[in-house]
Amino acid sequence: MAFGFLAMPGWTENKPIFNTDFETEMLTAGWTGVGSNDYGEELIWSDRQSYSGKHSLAVVKDEDRSTEIGWESPPFAVQSDRYYRLTFRAKTSQPSYWAVFFYDRHGTLIEGDRYSLIQPAREWTEQEFYFQTKFPGETASIVFQPLTEQPLHIDDVSITPATRKDARTWADRLYASMPVIAFRAGEAEERKTQVMGMNATQNENQLLPNTIGKLKQGKPLSIVLLGDSIANDLSNSFLDVLLEDEFPQSAIAIRFTGRGSTSWLKLQHQVQQRIIAHQPDLVICEAISNDPKYLANPLSHIIDTTRKSF
Repeated sequence: MAFGFLAMPGWTENKPIFNTDFETEMLTAGWTGVGSNDYGEELIWSDRQSYSGKHSLAVVKDEDRSTEIGWESPPFAVQSDRYYRLTFRAKTSQPSYWAVFFYDRHGTLIEGDRYSLIQPAREWTEQEFYFQTKFPGETASIVFQPLTEQPLHIDDVSITPATRKDARTWADRLYASMPVIAFRAGEAEERKTQVMGMNATQNENQLLPNTIGKLKQGKPLSIVLLGDSIANDLSNSFLDVLLEDEFPQSAIAIRFTGRGSTSWLKLQHQVQQRIIAHQPDLVICEAISNDPKYLANPLSHIIDTTRKSF
């Protein structure tokens, strides 16, 4: 067991698990409002804009509304920890969101979602994303939300199962489009020495010996991400499949078990359900929802309780 601060085998079928062209009226098709019940004014089954057919989903947020609004799809079945490809057509003059929510077998919302940006475009554009089902999700729903009062139009939504290789290829394309961060090994080594009082090799061997050993030996590695929304965001980054590029013999699984806007003060009392029950090899603690005055003791309690259980 190790702590760090800041999977699953491939499987696929070509058959969509959810798709719609919005030719069936929204409420009849099972779509519901998020943050608004103003059907016809803010939440719209539009016959004025469409990519195919006659209709599309539309959201027009009132300029005086401070809360987020949107359309949420009816639930569809998913497999826990599996990867999926989401495609749709979008038209919006301002940035907007899509999100996926996950529910367990009892229909309870899971404490971990996936939000991503829809880039603005005045013409219809094809959007492609990938996501992984949060454990222990058995159903999911897709949400579309505008960020401003400018209309958001969505059409031709499709979700199909994907492999880890599919997700990795998509992630490589995405990250390749981002600005490169200049990495200077000498400066990083010096900074580590200043912070940890040891060089990088010592840091590796003394603080994460079991984790490094498993990766170098090609053994499976199970990681729990504990924290708030920052940890959830990291779990959505496909870090596991990207790490497998460097350690192709290791099957790496990352699982978010925290909760948004929740501090160590509360999480310290939930070590059994959020860490021990998942039997991880490595626990990464990452959060910003903490008062510095109450940081050290709860975090130490989490670490001590976990180590005593393994």
